[in-house]
Formats: sequence, structure tokens, C-alpha cells
Amino acid sequence: MGDTTLIALVEWIRGLMDERGQTYAAVASKIPCHPSTLSRALSGHSIPSWPTVQRIVERCGGCEQQAWRLWKDADSARHAQQVRELEGYPPPDLCSYDDLVEALRDLLVRRRISQRELVRQDDSGILRRSTVGAILRWERSLRLEVTIALVQSCGVPEAAVDDWVAAWLRHGLPFEEAMDRRRRRIAYVRLRPPRHWRGSWR
Repeated sequence: MGDTTLIALVEWIRGLMDERGQTYAAVASKIPCHPSTLSRALSGHSIPSWPTVQRIVERCGGCEQQAWRLWKDADSARHAQQVRELEGYPPPDLCSYDDLVEALRDLLVRRRISQRELVRQDDSGILRRSTVGAILRWERSLRLEVTIALVQSCGVPEAAVDDWVAAWLRHGLPFEEAMDRRRRRIAYVRLRPPRHWRGSWR
């Protein structure tokens, strides 16, 4: 859960249920919905619908006005983030290198730009179709200069480029360093003489 407004909403509802001694099963039976559906609605991965929130609050005897304020804040934040993503900014809740690559794939889809067009629009000359394709298939690691060239070729604002760079530093750099360490270990094992070797260099 990366959105603080969503966290505030979900934690307030969970706290209300705990305060009233209401289990997921008890609340779900009165809404009505399946307990697993209610659990997903309050997981914090997405904003539950207002009717769902309203029914939970009514069941637990909570303040509907407070619930509405919290839900409206979360909904407004979601809308603002959707606008940012349409403008080319990365999602705020990237948690891993895989998330970063997936976000770049989504950016290409939203921009409706093919890999061929991406390379053609690259002023830096860094991008190659084979490189981009391998990265998006998780067959090759994503380097910083490629990240910058890729998002710039998508025509995102400079402020969005900065956000992509920050996302790469959080998730791409640790992945790249881990891959470099792995390659060095493999090279070391390949160059090291077998343990049973007893000869000497002449």
C-alpha cells in the first residue's frame, strides 16, 4: 500500500470493525458479500467502492461523514495518480525490479508506441530493438542510460524522467549490482582450477 490516503481509509475501517468486535464474516453476512470479497476490498491494493464502505460503516455504527471524507481523499489521490501516469510518470508503489520493468511496458502501451518507433525517436542513439525487447522480456538487465533514453523517447515531461531515474536507483541499481556480483562469481568458478588438480605452473 503506497497511497497514504488509501492506508488511512483502510486502517480506519479495520479499526472500526475491531472496536465494534465485528469479524469479516459477520460484516460480510450483513452487507452482503463473501468474506473473501470483503477482505480483498480492505486489502489496501485498491479503493473499495463507496457503497461498500457505506454499508460497512452502517453495520459497525461508525461516522458516515468521516468515512466519506476518508474515501473522498483516497479517491481524489487515485484520480491524481491516474492523471500522472497518463502524463508518463511511474506508479508510486513500485516495489521491485520486476515492477519497474512492468511499469515501462505499461508506459509503451499507454503511449501506443512500438519498439521500432521507440528506437526511431531515440535522439541518444542508445536504444536498439533487440536491447529493448530483451529488457522487456526480462532477458537483459535495465541500465540507467537505457531507462532515460526509453522514457525520453516516449515523450514524457522532464519531471517524469527524473521520477523514472529515482525509480531505477531504488530498484534497477540493486538488481544490476546483484547481477554483476553473480557474473563475477560465475567467472571466478570457471577460471578456478579444479580441486583435484595437483599440477604446477611451468
